Amino acid sequence: MRTRIAFWSIVLPAVNVASVVAEAQVPSAPVEVRVPYVPILVTGADGAAHLAYELHVTNVHASTGILSLDRLEVFGGRDASALVTYGVAELDERVMHADAERETRLRHSRAVESGRRAVAHVWVTAPTTEAERLRDLTHRLVFIDDKGREQLVDDVPLHVGRRAPPVLATPLRGGLWLVHNGPGNHLSPHWGSVVAWNGRTTVPQRFAVDFIGLDENGGAVRGDFRTSANQDWVGFGAEVVAVADGVVREMQDGVIDHAPLVEPDPPAVLTAAALYGNHVVLDLGSNTFVHYAHLQRNSVTVNVGQRVRRGQVLGRLGNSGNTNAPHLHFHVSDSASFGGSEGDPFVIDSFDLIGETTAERAITEGAALDVSPTPKRSRHRQLPLDGMIVRFP
Repeated sequence: MRTRIAFWSIVLPAVNVASVVAEAQVPSAPVEVRVPYVPILVTGADGAAHLAYELHVTNVHASTGILSLDRLEVFGGRDASALVTYGVAELDERVMHADAERETRLRHSRAVESGRRAVAHVWVTAPTTEAERLRDLTHRLVFIDDKGREQLVDDVPLHVGRRAPPVLATPLRGGLWLVHNGPGNHLSPHWGSVVAWNGRTTVPQRFAVDFIGLDENGGAVRGDFRTSANQDWVGFGAEVVAVADGVVREMQDGVIDHAPLVEPDPPAVLTAAALYGNHVVLDLGSNTFVHYAHLQRNSVTVNVGQRVRRGQVLGRLGNSGNTNAPHLHFHVSDSASFGGSEGDPFVIDSFDLIGETTAERAITEGAALDVSPTPKRSRHRQLPLDGMIVRFP
């Protein structure tokens, strides 16, 4: 906790003096802490204001040894109390090493070896009435070295961008949709995908969503999912539409749809063509690009350079590319390419919040809707969050 000395006090409490002395004795950690992405404040469908970004932590010197991140605190403006405090348990889930194999224990590890970089994923939330507290942040990081001693990095600043997220129409027409692998206060496979590309380290899918179609009972598959075909999945073949007027910057069609629950081979390169399968990328202007991936084979209706209107059909939901089940992968970034782009938040102009569920429940035959009580189901200009069931008009 930060200690604030009030100048009008005649006698300072002893505990505050001890805290200041103790903090002064903690040596500075020989690390570099950077925030490459300037986050954008967004209102979620939970009614709160959110920020998502990453701290890149580099253990600079070869002689330092291993430093383990033991505590991370985020402060708003001049606040004495932290907006967010991550201890050991939370950091074990939030600190990643992009160069480690996904299956190894080093993929998620608070330990930063000499000459290595780790990425800490931070999610900050505040009531919308207090959103201005999130405009200027500072960070404190406490490390433990390999001899058990504390080392400190304090007052790492972050000035939040003032631009607003784009307001989009719905990318799908009607029905119920599960927001899977979506944004939220946990590390999804999308947010956890840090990409090094042509001299930059970025997170293209920071706010990406996998929309899975549901029936009125909350089920994603008709019949037994273990023996299902693509046509048995509720969302397969649904029309995918333009969320705004724009220009087609990339498209691909003709890639086969996988059978459900079949893991494709890992892509050889991190490009849209290799990852997305059949896809469309729309340019909305102002460095805003909308990515639609995994479309059905031979369903794409537009060409590169074509101008499209909001609500125009672009293709149909499929199961092509780097995927193992029918869904629409949807995200917004600052570039038409995948590598080197930064994922940005967006809001949808109008939708209904129905409840919450998980992908595991949704693919089970006879899954029942988990409808959470909400004072107002209609949502306007908000970001759907992970696990939510939404209804599009």
